[in-house]
Amino acid sequence: MATQQSQVIMRPQGIAVHAQSQEKERFAHPHRVMLGLYVGAFLGMLSETSMNIALPDLCDTFGITTGIAQWMVVGYMLAIGIVLPCVGFLLKWVKAKTLVLVALSCFLVGSLLSAVAPAFALVLAGRIIQGIGTGIVLPTMYAAIMRVFPPQKIGAANGVAGVGVVFSPGYQR
Repeated sequence: MATQQSQVIMRPQGIAVHAQSQEKERFAHPHRVMLGLYVGAFLGMLSETSMNIALPDLCDTFGITTGIAQWMVVGYMLAIGIVLPCVGFLLKWVKAKTLVLVALSCFLVGSLLSAVAPAFALVLAGRIIQGIGTGIVLPTMYAAIMRVFPPQKIGAANGVAGVGVVFSPGYQR
């Protein structure tokens, strides 16, 4: 763990700015620290886009209309949209590691529930639980990058994180 030194720098406008310098990197292998978040974000985005392909099969399996099956996509996106803005507040009250474990657990539980559900309502509930996990993972990943990587490597780390998010829709078969 690196030690931080804080010093006050006076700018010409008379505004005091706290400058922090780090003697060395916080983590020896920051990408290993981020691996769970990278995988979670990749799976979340893959799950988001792959559901569109599965909708006709869901209609046939559960005997539902396309409009009802579309709630699989809408419910997932609504869960992400509701949870995502709250993560900043959650990170102030809960440790990031705990929040990541909760998010990945939500995604796993939602996936298992959807996989074994005998009725469409349970599949939809599992899908919404997955959305909650994804909604937590995405902003937490970018917040963790700011903490784990030294300032001069944050741009590259954001690029690595973005690759997983961008390429997950193209991974479908």
